[in-house]
Amino acid sequence: MFQPNSALAPFNEPEIILTISHWPQSWGWYCLLAAGVIWILAKLRTHLKRWWRNRYRREALRRLDGIVRQPVEKRLSAAHELLKIVSVYVYGRPVTAKLADTDWFDLLNAAVATPVFSEELQSSLHGALYGDKALSEAELQAYLEAIALWLKMHCRDRDDG
Repeated sequence: MFQPNSALAPFNEPEIILTISHWPQSWGWYCLLAAGVIWILAKLRTHLKRWWRNRYRREALRRLDGIVRQPVEKRLSAAHELLKIVSVYVYGRPVTAKLADTDWFDLLNAAVATPVFSEELQSSLHGALYGDKALSEAELQAYLEAIALWLKMHCRDRDDG
């Protein structure tokens, strides 16, 4: 390190090597680190479970985007079919199959904070789907928007998050 000095002949300069460990020296820090890792893994697991459980929403919204681009005469039946498929997935076939049309919309509206399928929309849909009444472009657009809103906002019996 330093050149030897003859005046200080009997003294030796010790070589100083500093090794500093960056790992904790106390077991408490290891416990804190373990608790932090466990907490992060639990949050990640919760997030991944929610993402996996809600994959049907993403797929239904993708299909709804495809339905919007279809010809006008096919949109209503395709959108209604998509909503039926999703409700069968969410509530199960036995619950969905035995509901009448108005009860089915009541079940769908009960799953969101504010109802998205209004009484006027329900009556015009019933006339268009089961009668010979034509649906206007504005009503069809309102129905598609209501479906998209319901898909984004509905809450299943289990926690969706």
